[in-house]
Amino acid sequence: MSCNLLAHEEVTEGKVPTTPTISSIIAGIQVQEAVKFVHGMPTLSGRGFIFEGLHHTSYRVEYTENPDCMSHYTLPEIIALPESSNDLTLHQLWQRAVKDLASNQIVIEFSRDVIHKLTCPACNQEQELFAAVGSVSYEDGRCPADGNMRVVQAIHSYDGSQSFGSRKLTQLGLPRFDIFTARSADREIGYLLNGDAGLVLGPLAKEGA
Repeated sequence: MSCNLLAHEEVTEGKVPTTPTISSIIAGIQVQEAVKFVHGMPTLSGRGFIFEGLHHTSYRVEYTENPDCMSHYTLPEIIALPESSNDLTLHQLWQRAVKDLASNQIVIEFSRDVIHKLTCPACNQEQELFAAVGSVSYEDGRCPADGNMRVVQAIHSYDGSQSFGSRKLTQLGLPRFDIFTARSADREIGYLLNGDAGLVLGPLAKEGA
Protein backbone atom coordinates (compact mmCIF):
# COMPACT_ATOMS: atom_id res chain seq x y z
CA MET A 1 0.00 0.00 0.00
CA SER A 2 1.41 3.36 -1.04
CA CYS A 3 2.42 6.02 1.48
CA ASN A 4 0.19 8.49 -0.41
CA LEU A 5 -2.58 7.43 1.99
CA LEU A 6 -0.83 9.63 4.55
CA ALA A 7 -2.00 13.23 4.86
CA HIS A 8 0.34 16.11 4.16
CA GLU A 9 0.65 18.62 6.99
CA GLU A 10 -1.38 21.41 5.40
CA VAL A 11 -4.41 19.15 4.89
CA THR A 12 -3.99 17.55 8.32
CA GLU A 13 -4.25 21.00 9.90
CA GLY A 14 -7.53 21.59 8.10
CA LYS A 15 -6.08 23.86 5.43
CA VAL A 16 -7.61 23.39 1.99
CA PRO A 17 -6.28 25.26 -1.07
CA THR A 18 -9.06 27.63 -2.12
CA THR A 19 -10.03 31.29 -2.42
CA PRO A 20 -10.93 32.65 1.04
CA THR A 21 -13.84 34.76 -0.18
CA ILE A 22 -15.49 31.93 -2.09
CA SER A 23 -14.94 29.41 0.69
CA SER A 24 -16.52 31.73 3.29
CA ILE A 25 -19.57 32.25 1.09
CA ILE A 26 -20.05 28.52 0.56
CA ALA A 27 -19.43 27.81 4.26
CA GLY A 28 -22.13 30.30 5.20
CA ILE A 29 -24.60 28.64 2.85
CA GLN A 30 -23.73 25.20 4.22
CA VAL A 31 -24.35 26.37 7.79
CA GLN A 32 -27.64 27.95 6.73
CA GLU A 33 -28.76 24.68 5.13
CA ALA A 34 -27.78 22.75 8.27
CA VAL A 35 -29.82 25.09 10.47
CA LYS A 36 -32.82 24.76 8.13
CA PHE A 37 -32.50 20.98 8.24
CA VAL A 38 -32.39 20.91 12.05
CA HIS A 39 -35.58 23.00 12.21
CA GLY A 40 -37.43 20.89 9.63
CA MET A 41 -37.44 23.54 6.91
CA PRO A 42 -37.03 22.85 3.17
CA THR A 43 -33.39 22.52 2.09
CA LEU A 44 -31.32 22.00 -1.04
CA SER A 45 -31.27 18.25 -0.38
CA GLY A 46 -30.82 16.35 -3.65
CA ARG A 47 -29.91 19.51 -5.56
CA GLY A 48 -26.76 21.50 -6.18
CA PHE A 49 -25.89 25.15 -5.61
CA ILE A 50 -23.54 26.94 -8.00
CA PHE A 51 -21.81 30.19 -7.08
CA GLU A 52 -19.95 31.80 -9.95
CA GLY A 53 -17.55 34.36 -8.49
CA LEU A 54 -16.48 36.10 -11.70
CA HIS A 55 -19.86 37.76 -12.24
CA HIS A 56 -21.29 37.09 -8.75
CA THR A 57 -24.16 34.95 -9.96
CA SER A 58 -25.64 31.90 -8.29
CA TYR A 59 -28.25 29.31 -9.19
CA ARG A 60 -29.57 25.89 -8.23
CA VAL A 61 -29.21 22.77 -10.34
CA GLU A 62 -31.18 19.53 -10.40
CA TYR A 63 -29.27 16.26 -10.67
CA THR A 64 -30.54 13.18 -12.46
CA GLU A 65 -30.16 10.10 -10.31
CA ASN A 66 -27.91 7.41 -11.72
CA PRO A 67 -29.29 4.04 -10.52
CA ASP A 68 -25.87 2.42 -10.99
CA CYS A 69 -23.97 4.96 -8.83
CA MET A 70 -22.58 3.17 -5.78
CA SER A 71 -22.24 6.47 -3.92
CA HIS A 72 -26.04 6.61 -3.69
CA TYR A 73 -26.56 2.98 -2.81
CA THR A 74 -29.03 2.52 0.05
CA LEU A 75 -28.83 -0.37 2.47
CA PRO A 76 -32.10 -2.33 2.45
CA GLU A 77 -32.05 -2.72 6.26
CA ILE A 78 -30.38 -0.80 9.08
CA ILE A 79 -30.57 -2.09 12.65
CA ALA A 80 -30.08 0.45 15.44
CA LEU A 81 -28.13 -1.29 18.19
CA PRO A 82 -28.60 -0.03 21.77
CA GLU A 83 -24.89 -0.50 22.54
CA SER A 84 -22.25 2.16 22.08
CA SER A 85 -19.10 1.56 20.08
CA ASN A 86 -17.24 1.24 23.38
CA ASP A 87 -19.43 -1.68 24.45
CA LEU A 88 -18.78 -4.05 21.55
CA THR A 89 -15.69 -5.63 20.07
CA LEU A 90 -15.48 -6.08 16.33
CA HIS A 91 -15.81 -9.85 16.75
CA GLN A 92 -18.93 -9.47 18.90
CA LEU A 93 -20.50 -7.41 16.13
CA TRP A 94 -19.48 -10.11 13.66
CA GLN A 95 -21.14 -12.77 15.85
CA ARG A 96 -24.34 -10.71 15.91
CA ALA A 97 -24.25 -10.56 12.11
CA VAL A 98 -23.72 -14.35 11.90
CA LYS A 99 -27.03 -14.84 13.77
CA ASP A 100 -28.95 -12.14 11.90
CA LEU A 101 -27.82 -13.31 8.46
CA ALA A 102 -27.83 -17.03 9.35
CA SER A 103 -24.41 -17.60 7.82
CA ASN A 104 -20.82 -18.12 8.97
CA GLN A 105 -19.50 -16.49 5.81
CA ILE A 106 -19.90 -12.90 6.99
CA VAL A 107 -17.79 -9.86 6.24
CA ILE A 108 -18.11 -6.67 8.28
CA GLU A 109 -17.24 -3.68 6.11
CA PHE A 110 -16.12 -0.33 7.54
CA SER A 111 -17.38 3.08 6.46
CA ARG A 112 -13.83 4.05 5.41
CA ASP A 113 -10.32 2.64 5.10
CA VAL A 114 -8.25 2.34 8.25
CA ILE A 115 -4.46 2.40 8.50
CA HIS A 116 -3.67 -0.84 10.32
CA LYS A 117 0.14 -0.80 10.27
CA LEU A 118 3.15 1.16 9.12
CA THR A 119 5.99 -1.14 8.06
CA CYS A 120 9.55 -0.04 7.32
CA PRO A 121 10.89 -1.79 4.20
CA ALA A 122 14.48 -1.30 5.38
CA CYS A 123 14.46 -2.52 9.00
CA ASN A 124 11.08 -4.37 8.92
CA GLN A 125 9.85 -2.66 12.07
CA GLU A 126 6.06 -2.50 12.32
CA GLN A 127 3.81 -0.08 14.15
CA GLU A 128 0.11 -0.76 14.69
CA LEU A 129 -1.94 2.42 14.39
CA PHE A 130 -5.65 1.89 13.68
CA ALA A 131 -6.18 5.41 12.40
CA ALA A 132 -8.48 6.62 9.63
CA VAL A 133 -6.79 7.15 6.28
CA GLY A 134 -5.84 10.83 5.99
CA SER A 135 -5.49 11.39 9.74
CA VAL A 136 -1.78 10.46 9.90
CA SER A 137 0.70 13.06 8.70
CA TYR A 138 3.24 12.38 5.98
CA GLU A 139 6.14 12.96 8.35
CA ASP A 140 4.71 10.51 10.88
CA GLY A 141 4.97 7.92 8.14
CA ARG A 142 8.76 7.93 8.44
CA CYS A 143 10.45 5.17 10.41
CA PRO A 144 11.69 6.54 13.76
CA ALA A 145 14.68 4.17 13.60
CA ASP A 146 16.16 4.98 10.19
CA GLY A 147 14.04 7.77 8.68
CA ASN A 148 12.81 5.71 5.71
CA MET A 149 9.25 6.18 4.53
CA ARG A 150 7.17 3.29 5.79
CA VAL A 151 4.62 1.27 3.82
CA VAL A 152 0.97 1.72 4.76
CA GLN A 153 -1.08 -1.41 5.36
CA ALA A 154 -4.77 -0.49 5.28
CA ILE A 155 -7.87 -2.49 6.13
CA HIS A 156 -11.53 -1.93 5.32
CA SER A 157 -13.28 -5.09 6.55
CA TYR A 158 -13.27 -8.03 8.97
CA ASP A 159 -14.20 -11.63 8.18
CA GLY A 160 -14.05 -13.11 11.67
CA SER A 161 -10.49 -14.42 11.46
CA GLN A 162 -8.18 -11.42 11.86
CA SER A 163 -6.51 -10.73 15.19
CA PHE A 164 -7.88 -7.20 15.46
CA GLY A 165 -11.38 -8.60 16.03
CA SER A 166 -10.73 -8.38 19.78
CA ARG A 167 -10.53 -4.59 19.62
CA LYS A 168 -13.46 -2.43 20.75
CA LEU A 169 -15.14 -0.55 17.93
CA THR A 170 -13.77 2.68 19.41
CA GLN A 171 -10.24 1.28 18.97
CA LEU A 172 -10.45 0.92 15.18
CA GLY A 173 -9.91 4.57 14.25
CA LEU A 174 -13.53 4.92 13.12
CA PRO A 175 -15.98 7.61 14.30
CA ARG A 176 -18.65 7.02 16.91
CA PHE A 177 -22.30 6.69 15.83
CA ASP A 178 -21.02 4.97 12.70
CA ILE A 179 -22.63 2.34 10.47
CA PHE A 180 -20.99 -1.04 9.92
CA THR A 181 -22.21 -3.12 6.99
CA ALA A 182 -22.50 -6.90 7.39
CA ARG A 183 -22.64 -8.92 4.18
CA SER A 184 -23.30 -12.57 3.41
CA ALA A 185 -23.50 -14.14 -0.04
CA ASP A 186 -27.10 -13.05 -0.59
CA ARG A 187 -28.00 -10.44 2.03
CA GLU A 188 -26.68 -7.36 3.82
CA ILE A 189 -27.49 -5.39 6.96
CA GLY A 190 -26.30 -2.07 8.29
CA TYR A 191 -25.65 -1.73 12.04
CA LEU A 192 -25.92 1.73 13.60
CA LEU A 193 -24.26 2.13 17.00
CA ASN A 194 -27.18 4.06 18.47
CA GLY A 195 -25.65 4.05 21.94
CA ASP A 196 -23.28 6.75 20.67
CA ALA A 197 -26.11 9.12 19.71
CA GLY A 198 -25.96 11.18 22.89
CA LEU A 199 -22.20 11.71 22.64
CA VAL A 200 -22.36 12.75 18.98
CA LEU A 201 -25.70 14.56 18.68
CA GLY A 202 -26.08 15.97 22.19
CA PRO A 203 -29.61 17.30 22.86
CA LEU A 204 -30.64 16.45 19.30
CA ALA A 205 -30.45 12.75 20.19
CA LYS A 206 -33.44 13.14 22.55
CA GLU A 207 -35.44 15.05 19.94
CA GLY A 208 -34.96 12.23 17.41
CA ALA A 209 -35.83 9.47 19.89
